[in-house]
Amino acid sequence: MSQSNLSQDSKLVYIQLLWDNINLHQEPGDPMYIRWRNRNKDLLGGLTPDSQVEKSSLHIIVRSIQTNDVFGPMCLILKESSKHPEIKRQRSMYREILFLSLVALGRENIDIGE
Repeated sequence: MSQSNLSQDSKLVYIQLLWDNINLHQEPGDPMYIRWRNRNKDLLGGLTPDSQVEKSSLHIIVRSIQTNDVFGPMCLILKESSKHPEIKRQRSMYREILFLSLVALGRENIDIGE
């Protein structure tokens, strides 16, 4: 393909990079990073026992990542998912931990190998 044809075709292409598009996923429930963002709403509205457990699980994962521990969060996610065998589809553990880390700790504090 010639360079002029390539540049003409490229005018017809629109690319938008998103680090996550929640509408593309079919897994039940919200991803961990969204639950982290919503934690302030829970605190203002009063915590229920379930949200206290979830909040502490998210905090445990974030604290582990701060100390470069990925094994602990993976074990915690596996333990939590084993409590719900009826859920056949779940998000990638890597994706959940990475996105939660980026939101909770800030991208500038995470070395993602740029």
